[in-house]
Amino acid sequence: MNERKKYFFYKLILILFVFLQGAQVFLYTFPKLKSQEVDSGNLTTATDTLSNSRLSFYGKVSGTYDVNSGTFIMQSSSNPDNNTNHLFPQDVVLIGSNNNKTVATVEGTLQFSTTAKTTNQLANGDAIYATQSATHTVTFTTVSTGNIQGGAIRVLVPAGDSTSASNNSLPDGGATAGFDFNAITAGSVTCPTGGGVTWATATATASATYGNNLHAFECRFYGGTLAAGAYTFTIGGATKLINPAPRSSHTQGTADTYVVKIQQLDYASGYSPVDTVNVSVSPVEAVLVSATINPSLTFSITGQAAGASRCGVTTSVATTATAVPFGELTGSDTFYNAAHLISVSTNATSGYTIKLAEDDDLKKPGTSTYINVGTCDSGSTCSPTSKGQWQTPASNYGWGYSLHTVSGSPTLAFNYDDTSGGNCGGGTTYCAKAFACNNVSGGCSATTAEQTIASSTAPTSAQTFYTCYRLNYGPTQATGYYQTRLLYYALATF
Repeated sequence: MNERKKYFFYKLILILFVFLQGAQVFLYTFPKLKSQEVDSGNLTTATDTLSNSRLSFYGKVSGTYDVNSGTFIMQSSSNPDNNTNHLFPQDVVLIGSNNNKTVATVEGTLQFSTTAKTTNQLANGDAIYATQSATHTVTFTTVSTGNIQGGAIRVLVPAGDSTSASNNSLPDGGATAGFDFNAITAGSVTCPTGGGVTWATATATASATYGNNLHAFECRFYGGTLAAGAYTFTIGGATKLINPAPRSSHTQGTADTYVVKIQQLDYASGYSPVDTVNVSVSPVEAVLVSATINPSLTFSITGQAAGASRCGVTTSVATTATAVPFGELTGSDTFYNAAHLISVSTNATSGYTIKLAEDDDLKKPGTSTYINVGTCDSGSTCSPTSKGQWQTPASNYGWGYSLHTVSGSPTLAFNYDDTSGGNCGGGTTYCAKAFACNNVSGGCSATTAEQTIASSTAPTSAQTFYTCYRLNYGPTQATGYYQTRLLYYALATF
């Protein structure tokens, strides 16, 4: 190497040495620069809880529809929602310019109907929205640094973009999925409380103004250093942010996750972030749970033993569920008493009605000889449609019934111990009616429609009562075998 080259080589080495020494002095003399978003150690146990975690629905109409349409087909591709899997009965939808239509039924994976018809025409591709809104309850814990004299808490919520579309009160989905600002105001934002500072009125700024595809919500404080502790920041009141519709890459049943930033700002640095923590919220489709409760009406007739106290008297005849066998009667001018226990239960909204009639007179088969329907005591006449006192056997002949409440408070047409109404006056011990004869067998001497004996206007798990049967015949009643059939009608009103 010649002398000239050596000279330049040593000179270059010297320049580099001086440069490195100067750089080292600079690095040790000046502090390292701090990032705006630093270690999140001073904001801990942070969460954002949604009051409604359901994704909004955003599909599109397939085909055109005239006014007065009530059934619609969806497009099956290229939209945030491409089927009806996340559209449920009772959802309120906007279809094109037809607002507040309630989904009545969902039929298959692409078709649904609404309870009310459209009033405006629909074009192919018109939007179908089912909006879901939620209150964001943001909680976090601070650890006071002791050197932040006034500042703010700011919450940044992801928006679909930074245009007016992120604040049009419609769900944002697909490539621009995010929370729509929905014109929320400071009145729907609740600042934290306490902490040894004074809190100012909240501010709410849409992404279209704030930028960076973020909606900003801020609560400033002054008058001291914010004390360490747990705080709650609420976004949502009368107006709430609108939950996103599915992203373009969404898989149904898998949540779309969004990052919400919580920041503590320092007044001295021009409200720059000094502590930041990121939390996630994960809206997902709701799960439809359905079940069908079948209508039910349980009605039973249970036989009663002889010698039992029913309707204030002692039964003389044992009954079964299908028979009232008075048997061979031994004397006239005598009351023969029997009873059935009737039980009713139903889930019918408007309850039940029980009616009773005989399908023919109590008579000798193949003849027109019968035992008269009960006429009750002299001066207290009863009939199929009116009750009367029937407690004196002499000369008061016939065949009739009374009623006796047992449990569940059924509404009976009358009760055996009624002392008012009809011909059941003071001192009555057995109030009765004659049987209606509805002529099913074509042999009634007088036809009367079946009569209501018990009812309820609401569902009931168990109501019970006795139907008490009374027979009395006169000394001239023709001998022989007499029969009829009683018909109970159990009706439920759903």
